[in-house]
Amino acid sequence: RDALTQPVRVLLPDGTTQSVRAYTAWWLRDHPVLDGRRPAGLRSAGGDPLLAGLYDAVDATGFDDAQVLRALGVRTSVAALL
Repeated sequence: RDALTQPVRVLLPDGTTQSVRAYTAWWLRDHPVLDGRRPAGLRSAGGDPLLAGLYDAVDATGFDDAQVLRALGVRTSVAALL
């Protein structure tokens, strides 16, 4: 779970650090890993009904953790899009 949800600190060329999205979450959100589809273009079947016409639903059984779904790019609410 932490490999998906916790930001990673990277060292920049000027010696400063910056928090960025975890590589694992970045990779998974752009590859077809949920029902053969990319998570970033899907919405949680139990998510906000306002997303119904915008994104295809995915059965997220076993992925009931909203933070993990968000890290994967699955849309869970309109507020999360903003």
